[in-house]
Amino acid sequence: MLQTFPADYPWQGPKTRVARQIGDAVPPLLAAHIVSAATGIPMPATQPALNAA
Repeated sequence: MLQTFPADYPWQGPKTRVARQIGDAVPPLLAAHIVSAATGIPMPATQPALNAA
């Protein structure tokens, strides 16, 4: 959840492979901000869990 992936995201393989997948991924919330900035389309309302500190 640190990178805004859902807690039940289906990572595949052993721990080392999962760590690589996480390291190589673009976090969903970051991707949404990039798309919003590039297109001028406003960000959708975020889920309350994503705003929790």
